[in-house]
Amino acid sequence: FNVAVAQLVETPEGTADGLGAVLSQQIATELSREYDSLALDEIAVSAENMPPVATPQQAIDLANRINANLVIYCTVERVDNGLYVTPRFSVHDPYRQDVAELNGDHGLDAQIVYDLCQPPADCPAPILPSPEVGLRSTILTDFTKALVYLSSGDLRAARTAIDRALRTSDEYSAQYSEFAGEEVLYVTASYISQSQGEAPAAEAYARRALGLNPNYGRGHIALANVDYTAGRLAAARDGYETALALPDQPAEALVPAKAHFGLGNVLSAQLLDVINNPAATLAERERLGAAALGHYEAVLAAFAGERKPDIRFQTMAADSQALIGRVHHALGRLQPAAEAYRAALSMTPPPRPTTAAVTEWLLATATAGGE
Repeated sequence: FNVAVAQLVETPEGTADGLGAVLSQQIATELSREYDSLALDEIAVSAENMPPVATPQQAIDLANRINANLVIYCTVERVDNGLYVTPRFSVHDPYRQDVAELNGDHGLDAQIVYDLCQPPADCPAPILPSPEVGLRSTILTDFTKALVYLSSGDLRAARTAIDRALRTSDEYSAQYSEFAGEEVLYVTASYISQSQGEAPAAEAYARRALGLNPNYGRGHIALANVDYTAGRLAAARDGYETALALPDQPAEALVPAKAHFGLGNVLSAQLLDVINNPAATLAERERLGAAALGHYEAVLAAFAGERKPDIRFQTMAADSQALIGRVHHALGRLQPAAEAYRAALSMTPPPRPTTAAVTEWLLATATAGGE
């Protein structure tokens, strides 16, 4: 895992007396010391020969050029005997959206003050150390690593990384101020636990997230996911609807799309129950089918409006397209089912491997039945 510390940008230019370059190297040293203390020997930190970075796009370009997973770039302003540093963190695709929620929306980019050593003649170094940026970076690094491991299917490593991020956030809160954004970590821990088949832990993490922030849409979705997996469809539907109705959600969290996807799944499950019930009416089947299709189509509409969707949103959109086919198929509409299956399989990336395999089989079934 490669971390790059870009040369700090002095604002206004020249007002930090050239200490920006010195501080860039010092931050890299502090990060290395922090990672070493946590035995994170798989992380490499570099500040040597790094250019100044002032914008998110410049950080992305630098990450692409040097193959960095995380770029830390800062502005620095000297005020009397202090350097006021505003750190920003840019994570390489495909995890930028998840991390942006933790970074910008929860204040990881809040200012840090580095004191200048006085008098300079008595100081071994001009700038006094501050471990605060190291702790923030460690939280973000482990959070990102958890996402990387999760996407690769290494659930044990993902759980180790997210648990370490949670411990570091507790340490940060004890030393500085309460770490705003811990609910994001708990929701990720909930998802990892659910992927491991540990429903009680997944539920506990989701409830902890909501205890920290009852207005957090992803927390309601995480809890609804636990209910859905356990077959508690009414509770799951309530949770997804609560998330969908919440105002002021971070755009990066994709709360409406995830809530629509969950509601589509709940209604699809109810549709299958109704289809298997001889006493159910055709009108009831059509009503549930139409409602499920509406939610999956809402996911696709949100996806179409996203300028640069991350890998998880792309997969959710492909899954939604495949599930549209399944709803049509369940209602006996073989031609639209086959069209939806083909559309899903042609998307990049395609649906998740298990979904794709079933979709290919269903496409063959629908095509044969429609001939």
